Amino acid sequence: IYNVDSLIQGGIAPGLADDIVRRKNGIELKRLELQDHATRDGYIGTQRYLDELDEINRADISLREELGDQRYDEFLYNSKQNNRVRIASVMLGSPAELAGLEKNDIVLSYDNKRVFEWQELKDATAQGALGEYVSLSVYRDGEIYSFSVPRGTLGVQLGATRLAP
Repeated sequence: IYNVDSLIQGGIAPGLADDIVRRKNGIELKRLELQDHATRDGYIGTQRYLDELDEINRADISLREELGDQRYDEFLYNSKQNNRVRIASVMLGSPAELAGLEKNDIVLSYDNKRVFEWQELKDATAQGALGEYVSLSVYRDGEIYSFSVPRGTLGVQLGATRLAP
């Protein structure tokens, strides 16, 4: 997704799109150069290589961090990518069912943090203290609903979908 044309088509200003692509390409070039250097010097796959790669990766930021949640949401939608997590099914007797979640609910946030991909939701449920109650907001039938759910397994199957920001 990191080419100027796709960013512009996603609603990003041309100057910012060019800047993002140049910085992202610079990071990727550093990764390739490290791989080449480590291969030539015989330390590919070693802890030294992993440490140097980690240092390069720390200098990289995600497009979401670059744009902020609102602009990132608009970018995903405008570039015809999925930007929402859909609950495909709710297991009987699960924390999700007990909280009131339903099939086809669209997850907007978990613990007051926006959610755009199912892996983000899955990761978020595994953070914090198990059983601690957090807020989960969903879009259902044109309305936004908030639920209190315990951290941990929700008991849902997830899918992806698009929804206008």
